[in-house]
Amino acid sequence: MEFEYSGRDSSRQVVRFLYELAKLLHDASGEVKCELVNDDGYDDFEFYRISEGRLICQIGRIVRGQEAVIYFKDSPNN
Repeated sequence: MEFEYSGRDSSRQVVRFLYELAKLLHDASGEVKCELVNDDGYDDFEFYRISEGRLICQIGRIVRGQEAVIYFKDSPNN
């Protein structure tokens, strides 16, 4: 089954849909990834999966490290 949604979900209808689906399916493989775009440039993610009739959510964030210049010894522009 594939599911795709783009746009705001301030009333959490997509999560409600997944919740109801979890009760119906009971168990499923795979996960749904929701990207929450923030103004600070660091987006949040919610990962959903279905297990034993429950909707399980795991929240994550990608954190960037320091920038590093990439170069190669044989490049003339070092």
